[in-house]
Formats: sequence, C-alpha cells, structure tokens
Amino acid sequence: MKKVSNIVFKTCYYALLVFSTYLMVLITLQYIPLRYDVAFLNIKQQQIGNIHYKIAFFSHVYTSIFVLIAGIPQFSGYVRRKYATVHKNLGKAYILLILLVAAPSGLIMGIEANGGTSSKISFVLQAILWFVFTFIAYQKAKSKDWQQHKNFMLRSYALTLGAITLRWLKFALASTLALPPMDIYRIIAWAGWLLNLIVIELYILKTNKCSLV
Repeated sequence: MKKVSNIVFKTCYYALLVFSTYLMVLITLQYIPLRYDVAFLNIKQQQIGNIHYKIAFFSHVYTSIFVLIAGIPQFSGYVRRKYATVHKNLGKAYILLILLVAAPSGLIMGIEANGGTSSKISFVLQAILWFVFTFIAYQKAKSKDWQQHKNFMLRSYALTLGAITLRWLKFALASTLALPPMDIYRIIAWAGWLLNLIVIELYILKTNKCSLV
C-alpha cells in the first residue's frame, strides 16, 4: 500500500510540475522576440528603460526557464542510475546557468522589485540563497559528498520553483481574498519561496532520520 501511495504521489507531483513548467514556457514565449509591452513588463515601464534592468530581465527570463526544465529529471533515481551522463550534464548546465546568469540577474531585478522595501528584501534574499545553495551543491559534488550535494540541490530547486509557487499563490489569494493587488504581491513575494524551503527542509529532515534508523 505504501509503495502504491508513493507511486501515486510521484505521478501527481511530476504531472503538476510538468504542467506548471508548460505554463511558464508560455509566459516566456511572450517575450520572444524582444517585447517591452507584455505581461509583467506592463508594470515595469520605468525600469525597462534602464539598460541594466533590461539586460537583467531578459537574461533572467531566458535562462530561468531552462533551469526549471533541467531540474525536473535531476531527482529521479531512475535517471541517475540508467542515464548517469544525462544527469551529470543537466546538473552542470543547471548550476552554470544559475551561478553565472539567473541568480545575478535575479538579484538586480530584486533590487528594483515592486511592493516596496519588504518585497525588495525578499527577492534579493531569494537570489542570494539561490546562488549560495547552488554553489554549495557544486562544491559538495566536487568533494563527492553526494548526500549533501542532493540536499543542497533540493534547496536550490525549491527556490527555482519559487516562480511557479508565487504564481499559483497569486491566483489563489486573488480568487479568495479581497486585498489590494500590491498587498497580495507583498505576501507572495515571501511566501512564494519560503513555503518551498520549509517543505524541502522537512523532507530532508525526514529522509535523514529514516537513513539513521
């Protein structure tokens, strides 16, 4: 029964993840070719006029979608066992894109985030933790500490999934609470990634305890 439950849970998880990633791809496609008057940029017209923000935004959008996709098969034991080379190469691409482009550009965007100081602090902190967790995961892989490598990659991907969680939360809160849009934005700015980290820390704690039994 437990095995069946695990299979059902994993199937539902991957189905939701793939569907959410598909929606993110649709969002990304709105910016191809370069457009400054669609979706999120409609409320960032002042910032998009600045060259540093323009570079950061499009760098972030175009790389983050590949980071999101690359992470999907990385935690599959089947992929790691049967397609070790694929796992390794996708992992390298994931790490390089975050460290060199996605996290630094996210930091720049965070500094100019909507919602005032609270939202700015949240997105800046998320970008910094994204970089730090991914870098530590890389260092643990180099030292062949595979358990800690996996743990920090889980933390890193939890932050990667923040873009998806934020949008689902925005939809849920806007549909159920009569709050001003900017108040909702301030809530999801924090909840979008903190909830993911809490869930993944509980998962890591549970799996570590099981391994000690």
